[in-house]
Amino acid sequence: MNSRLILGLLLAVPALAGTTTNRLVWPPPPAEARIEFVRTLAGPKDLGVRRSFWSKFVNVLTGIGDSEMLQRPFGLAVAGEQLLVTDTGANSVALLNPGQAGVQRWTKLGNYRLTAPVAVAADRSRYYVADSQLRVVLGFDRKGKVGLVISNGLERPAGLAVGDEKIFVADAGAHCVRVFSTTGAPVAKFGERGRAPGCRGAADHGPRPRARR
Repeated sequence: MNSRLILGLLLAVPALAGTTTNRLVWPPPPAEARIEFVRTLAGPKDLGVRRSFWSKFVNVLTGIGDSEMLQRPFGLAVAGEQLLVTDTGANSVALLNPGQAGVQRWTKLGNYRLTAPVAVAADRSRYYVADSQLRVVLGFDRKGKVGLVISNGLERPAGLAVGDEKIFVADAGAHCVRVFSTTGAPVAKFGERGRAPGCRGAADHGPRPRARR
């Protein structure tokens, strides 16, 4: 899989938009464009971040590559003027800041070392990541401090969204969507496996969790 993250961003996000003579949009003309390709991001250099001579020298001596390069971008969320990306190849969450030429990465949040971060979301106060193997949703701040842990009843969280002071978790293991408050309290659950109205198919996003002992 190509390690580059192709960003098709909604036109409603002007802070990340750019201009181009040959616009790549969807749907194509003459329909009104709703999504536009803006740029490709794969690592710090695409954000204007320059690595020091010594960091390059150490990497040559040790054979260690650029750990800040995206290996397998999987989940994506817009957080203001920043991009929150899950990298299942590096078992991490990366925060990309195109406006300030910066990148920040977390492989561990609190006592949780990420093993299969597949989905992210953000609101005004927190970032959120769903790890399908840990069977947990974590809410954390810019410093990586965990302020929320949701694990009760989750089988394989694979999708994540926030809105209306609620957290929506697509649980692929249970074939349903679970709704929680921003404090982590269960609010609702809807959907089940099947083909009837209100049912969900066998969604299969993210690695399956290891059996609990």
